[in-house]
Amino acid sequence: LMNTETGKTMLSKFAQRTAWMGPAAMNRLSRLTGMEERQIRDLASWTWKELTKERRLWGNRAAAQAGAAGGNFAGSQAGQAAKRNAEKRIADGKKLIDKLQATTKQKEFRKLALQLQQNKTAVALANDPSVPAALRAKLNKTLQEINRRVDKNTARGIVNKVRSVNKKVEDFVRTELPQAGSKAGTKIDQFLRDNPGLTREDVLFANRVESFLRKNPGMRREDILVRSRTVSGVDPTKLGRDRDVYFQFVDRRGKVLGDVHHDIAAPIYNQKLQAATGLSSKQLDHTVTSTWHPDSYNPGRMASDGPRRQLVDDIVKGRAAGKLARPQDIRDTVAGKAKEWFDDARRLEAAGNPSAAAEAYAEGMRQLGKDYERHVAPFLRNQNLDPAAALPPRLKAALDIFKKVEQGTTSGAYTPEQGLRALQSLSCRTPGGGNIPMSPDKAAEDLGLFIEMMNKWMIQGR
Repeated sequence: LMNTETGKTMLSKFAQRTAWMGPAAMNRLSRLTGMEERQIRDLASWTWKELTKERRLWGNRAAAQAGAAGGNFAGSQAGQAAKRNAEKRIADGKKLIDKLQATTKQKEFRKLALQLQQNKTAVALANDPSVPAALRAKLNKTLQEINRRVDKNTARGIVNKVRSVNKKVEDFVRTELPQAGSKAGTKIDQFLRDNPGLTREDVLFANRVESFLRKNPGMRREDILVRSRTVSGVDPTKLGRDRDVYFQFVDRRGKVLGDVHHDIAAPIYNQKLQAATGLSSKQLDHTVTSTWHPDSYNPGRMASDGPRRQLVDDIVKGRAAGKLARPQDIRDTVAGKAKEWFDDARRLEAAGNPSAAAEAYAEGMRQLGKDYERHVAPFLRNQNLDPAAALPPRLKAALDIFKKVEQGTTSGAYTPEQGLRALQSLSCRTPGGGNIPMSPDKAAEDLGLFIEMMNKWMIQGR
């Protein structure tokens, strides 16, 4: 069987699934097959060992292949141009850090801090141990002050929206819409046709506010407040490269009523951020999320804020690896966040800005490396599993490439363009290729799927 592709595929599926099975699942399999659990375990162990040999073999070949392709590119004309671009990004980043260290004027420091936040290479350099911790602390304090002000103004803007709902919309969601039942969509469409100055967003927002009032007798619009929450797994002594923030409706006692939908909060946040900094959310890499946002680590509906924040904190700090209750959501978040960067990179390439495109590719690759360390590596360590044996060879090779690209961000030793060429060399030449070319997007999808598989089988196997 091991000498045929069909046999390898079949045994691979058997070994993968039995590897994650706990006593309950193994007992069910034993009853279904008529085999003793010991026999199943022995067969699974043998199969796993044989496939591990195959994975290591193919993994070594993939690594050698990627290394050769990356090395050949580095020596080419295009590779030398990529290296010069990387060296310039590093030099510019160091100059910016030197200016931050030299200035004694708070206004100038604030301006430079915002420039730093727009520059992924400069942030990586600022996190190097050679840069004084006091400078990072001052940068964090400056940026946090800006963020707090923007959050406060955004919350105030959302509250104003709650308290200034159009009277026609208020009457509609209070009296007519509840009676529409399954025809609510049609009813809203008709209402908007009759009132061309209003939008569907106006109706949905007013209906959400009205739902809070219905569920909480005695509550008034004036009792509905808004607060911000941030999601971060960054060491507080380091600088973050981005910012994720969401907003919650709360009552005057702090009881959470629900998330503010990102479609409502984001435009207000962007307006307040622009007013405070002169920069957009895109430029500073700020994202306003909510339970419904594709970039959000969605823990599901929870009765109180504490458990939700704890669960999200466990996810972003790797404590939930292998125990995710909603792995399909994490799959989509992991793949989606990285692919956004790769889309940006391709747009920058098309616009004739190869250096900025390379930095965007590097950021997407770094995101995937971070998500591997967050969602996979802790579980493999806990299970005493070697990544070379547990991961599909092509995914393992891709993650190794991404690590080199991340390290090259501050050294220039390995460029994003070199990583892309190394990735291309993995196309259709290793198990699991399936005639599908390897690309950053494919690696993002593969990592997301692996995270989903790992968590689903662990949950079912317990």
